[in-house]
Amino acid sequence: MKRITKKYNNFTLVLFLTLLILLNIRAYGDIGNTPSHIQSLSVSSGTYNGNGTSWHEAYSSVQPFTGAQWIQLHFTNTTLGDGSYIEIISLEDNSIQYINARTLNEWKNASAFFNGDSLHIKLFVAATDSNIHFEIDKAALGDAVGSNCDEGCGDINLFTPRNNPRVGRVVGIAVLHDSLAQTGWGTAFIISGGDLVTAGHVYDALDGDFIVEFNVPLSDPDDGTLLHSLAIDQYRLQDKSKSFPNEEGNDWCVFTTFSTQNRIPFLAQGASYGIERTFPDTVNVTGYGCYGFDNYIIDNTLKGFQRTSKGERYGNPGWRLQYHAYTEPGMSGGPVVSSTDTNTVIGVHNYGCTGNSVDK
Repeated sequence: MKRITKKYNNFTLVLFLTLLILLNIRAYGDIGNTPSHIQSLSVSSGTYNGNGTSWHEAYSSVQPFTGAQWIQLHFTNTTLGDGSYIEIISLEDNSIQYINARTLNEWKNASAFFNGDSLHIKLFVAATDSNIHFEIDKAALGDAVGSNCDEGCGDINLFTPRNNPRVGRVVGIAVLHDSLAQTGWGTAFIISGGDLVTAGHVYDALDGDFIVEFNVPLSDPDDGTLLHSLAIDQYRLQDKSKSFPNEEGNDWCVFTTFSTQNRIPFLAQGASYGIERTFPDTVNVTGYGCYGFDNYIIDNTLKGFQRTSKGERYGNPGWRLQYHAYTEPGMSGGPVVSSTDTNTVIGVHNYGCTGNSVDK
């Protein structure tokens, strides 16, 4: 049990984070992973000046990425001045992101994730801006899944699909890692006051380069490829206030995000968890598990989708919370709540096990 006091927006958050540790047979604190690769590009908008009266569309082009399941762009040698911006539109689901000089810096020259294999990219130049241009030097592209999870402990059929607005999927910014063979993900949740919480090893595994996406859609029904939220529901990590990765009983991270189109998760989602130290008889664990393993028939749409597992708590109350509940890689960082009070978080999911062992 850790008691952390943090000043934020002129009030104090008192966090009681009771952590789950599972000790029997191949304990893991894995993130989920989905195949992806980096493709080099050479896309240039050309250079433009403002017309002195209003914004004007200076560049427009559809960029195809044959075979891609999803796309994330990386910009270089880009100047957007005081008011110019880039507009990116997915032709798959009409997801739109607007990138100006400030947001480009916040996202470390990366775009949001876009579903599908084609993007419409536009450049709008402000009236008094000059020498405005962008270049795209690479993209991260999602591949078909084609792989399974390790089998977890317990009954997988106890999983229930959810769309809890307080719980988001943490996804590594794939385009920032040239040697990437897969894109990792975990789980995070919003707490009272607006901060977010995940597992410390999720932050560590993704090198602090990640987004949190809410209102995550079902995955592809054919192969289980992860599909991403609309760009307006994706938020870039801003800062962490405290993180303890991979330490027994100290595997958690508190962080904030930048706003997206003047929205932050706490206000956009309209929901958050209270925090309390309790030890109920049964608990619910929510997260984005990878779902499915060899010789098990699964629903592909639930791969990497939000689900909740229920289990019995056991053992003596103390600084860790122990329970029998089926969990999988990708659920790390998810909220643990009492089955009778689902609005108050009592722990952060850290570890699970594989095989037929007993969870602790």
